[in-house]
Amino acid sequence: MIEAVKAKRVELREAGELLGVEAIDRTGLVITSEGAFVRVFRVMPVNPLLMSGEERDKVAASFQRLISQLQADERIQVVVEGRPVNLAELLADCRREVEACAGPPSARPEAAEPLSLSRWRLYASLEESLRLHADDHAAVEVNHYVVVPFLPRQHVARAALSYWRRGKLPTAPLERTLTAHRRAVREHLGRVDALRAELEGEGMATELLDGEQVVHLLWSSFSPTKADDGRRPARAGELLGELDASVEREDAIEASRRLREAVAAASLDFDRDAQLAYVDRGAEQTIAVATTAGRTAMGWLHGAMLTRQPFTLCVFVHALERRRERQRLKLAYRRLFTINRGAESRGRVPDFDRYVQEREYEGLLGQLATGEQTGLFHVSVYERLRARGPEPDLAALSEAVDFCTEQIESAGDLKVNAGTFRQQRLWESTLPLGRDVVAQVRKYPTVNAADMLPLVGTKCGSPTGVPFAFADPGRTVELLNLYDEVHPNHTMLIAGRSGSGKTMTANVLMSRCLALGARAFVLDRAGHYETLSRLVDGAQQIELGAEASPYALNPWDVSEPAKVPREKVAFLVALHQVMMGHLDGQQLGMIASGVRAVYGKAAALGTSPTESLLREELRAQAEEARRAEAPEIAATLRNLADQLGEYCGEGTYAYLLDRPTTVPRQSPLVIFDTRACPESQLQLVMFSIMEYVTGTVQRHWAQHRADAVKPGAPLFLGRSLMLIDEAWHLIR
Repeated sequence: MIEAVKAKRVELREAGELLGVEAIDRTGLVITSEGAFVRVFRVMPVNPLLMSGEERDKVAASFQRLISQLQADERIQVVVEGRPVNLAELLADCRREVEACAGPPSARPEAAEPLSLSRWRLYASLEESLRLHADDHAAVEVNHYVVVPFLPRQHVARAALSYWRRGKLPTAPLERTLTAHRRAVREHLGRVDALRAELEGEGMATELLDGEQVVHLLWSSFSPTKADDGRRPARAGELLGELDASVEREDAIEASRRLREAVAAASLDFDRDAQLAYVDRGAEQTIAVATTAGRTAMGWLHGAMLTRQPFTLCVFVHALERRRERQRLKLAYRRLFTINRGAESRGRVPDFDRYVQEREYEGLLGQLATGEQTGLFHVSVYERLRARGPEPDLAALSEAVDFCTEQIESAGDLKVNAGTFRQQRLWESTLPLGRDVVAQVRKYPTVNAADMLPLVGTKCGSPTGVPFAFADPGRTVELLNLYDEVHPNHTMLIAGRSGSGKTMTANVLMSRCLALGARAFVLDRAGHYETLSRLVDGAQQIELGAEASPYALNPWDVSEPAKVPREKVAFLVALHQVMMGHLDGQQLGMIASGVRAVYGKAAALGTSPTESLLREELRAQAEEARRAEAPEIAATLRNLADQLGEYCGEGTYAYLLDRPTTVPRQSPLVIFDTRACPESQLQLVMFSIMEYVTGTVQRHWAQHRADAVKPGAPLFLGRSLMLIDEAWHLIR
């Protein structure tokens, strides 16, 4: 028993040494064993598959500006982490949203409120769909992080010594005065904010990780199997301190020990296999780019992220001292120039590669001499691939390694090293701490170094919303929030050939929004949404435009006829212009005057305004004009009244506009079926439907707006959506 405890302590101590962290504060500031300050921020990457050539060039230029901000000997680390999607956490978020609008699920469905039961049943279909298809698609969750290490200012001699200690990580003192510490924290945070601003300027949202998030990120590297199951470090909050006050040396050492034991608690074995590391009962292999890339392009490492196994792609970019590197480049150019000219003078066959390299040196020296934002950088690229425990599939891991190696080699015209006998140091280099332990670096100018940044992905959804689809390629679960403020407008178009699944997509989208509390309206020309209406209690299938239909919309409806908004008058004028064809300015004025008069009489008599009242008002105004000896005005008013005849009383289309509204206003789903509506009158029905929907949505939002804007409010509270099926037919 004693020997087992001793072995456990040795194992924990060794794992903690691999962690290399002394302290983490609540703001997310990390102090490494080398004395470096480290902060991590998450980035929402761009999707190059959805970008034009010009847009890609623009993003590539922003990446160049990003790394150009690095001063001599500064570096950043970009980490892309892909792990199996956590279905339990994703579904728990959805359940909270459903419960917020439908209440908790009832143990007795027969006694539950019908609409609440309908929402929970729609959620059940969502959950079943995700559980059925997530494993088939090998669904993953991909996160992009930028790690910014920073060495506080130190004595010139110490800095020079640190530079010349090649093969070792640069260091800084772990002990300093409180004033020096606060200055270093401010400088570091300023560098981080500058990098974030550059990315956000291109629309890539960023989020600075706090202490608990950083602890979880590190813990998931040491305990990936537990992290896949949605578990978290047990004492994350207790491990965080406040690095803004003086601390006794012994207390700091004890806090560091507790942090390492909690974060690096899983078993690590780097000796069992020359090419594999066994971490938390899973098997991992880290590969490294070994030669200089022959060609690069923005996002060329994206292919290495499309493996079906969990992965961590890591890129270090280290800025070199511009003046020193320019001097070295000049010497190399002179040497190469001399060799090429000497070969020419002796009449030898020229070496094509040497001539290409000479032109590259010449062009790069020209850029450095003109003062452009061009520099030289050391870049290293590593990718860690993992077979999930507790019984790792080594064949699948080998297949993933071969796939990623081929993707990187074919895209960059280079060689990838399998990491034989170097797995421990390679694994350490992939930790999100800015520590390039292996330093398998190659030298690149700004343009090529910026192309190495893997801040690209296939995500095309929203940060929050309903689980909607799996991205292809990429296999990420995409969320959709129709009301995300990032969108310039809230209009979505579902396009595709016949039979491609447009209607199914629309049904799925609406069912999931309804489950989370939204209201929906559908304009249907083909009866594609009857099934959905039967799944939602209180849903209404409204047949409009048919004479035998019991449903009607009165476009004159207002809450108070004595206080008619100008927008309502303008709507009715536009409606009658569609109804009667082209009307000139005088006729439009007469219609507007008649509309206002109708509302005035309806308010006085306590009746509802209708189309028949407008016809009577126009005839009365025509009679007044005749008595006032204005025959032309009287004739125009009589003509307008006669044109309304077919829409009033016993007219052919009176059932469309001259009946009281019978469509319910509180239904969670209203489907307007216009198949029976005559083609010539479809525009009028559309006008009436949109006016009804607009008014209903405004009232619904006004009712819930106060609660919807509160922090933590349900995502779809007070929200509504309108679906127009076969919209091309209506706007044809």
